[in-house]
Amino acid sequence: MKIEVKLPGYPLLEPAAKMRRAMKVTATGTQRALSAWYASLPADYFDSSNAAFPDGTSKRNRARSFMAALSSSWRAEEVNDSGFTLAFRHSRDNGSPWGLRLHQYGGAIRPKQARALTIPMTAEARGMRVAEFVTHRALFKIGRKGDATQGILAYREADGTPHAAYALRRSAYVAPLRQRRGHDAIPNKAQLAAMARPYFLAAL
Repeated sequence: MKIEVKLPGYPLLEPAAKMRRAMKVTATGTQRALSAWYASLPADYFDSSNAAFPDGTSKRNRARSFMAALSSSWRAEEVNDSGFTLAFRHSRDNGSPWGLRLHQYGGAIRPKQARALTIPMTAEARGMRVAEFVTHRALFKIGRKGDATQGILAYREADGTPHAAYALRRSAYVAPLRQRRGHDAIPNKAQLAAMARPYFLAAL
């Protein structure tokens, strides 16, 4: 994902070479400020407003790793006389996008290779692939195929009671973070300008 940062309102009275050098310093400083901004956010900033899985177990039973990449993977690019771009380039272990754009704008998720998405339904399955889960609990499928659902992967408790682990879905829709939590996934233009301005003025 890329964020374009512009610094309007500054008359270009300085030589072009000096302006480019100043903007380069500004881009590097703003990159650090943006990383610090994410590092200062609460761990549940991107989480669903619903704090529990369907079985009642907490979604916040352990620290999220999502924020760590956001506080370390920004890069300043495309620096010019009037602004620059801050790019977030980070992928998951399987090569799929980290999901920042999805949090900001929302959208549908569909499986690329598997037949269905595996959506955790209990804290134990959160952040764990099915292949990892089955190393300590055997899974079996229940439910009928429908238009949206492909059933459920479940395991048996010690007393034999089935317990849902993953919902199988053809697709899932993620609403924008502002709709879910009331705030955006990225700083707005005013916030970015406030981050950049001190570095720009100091560099002139």
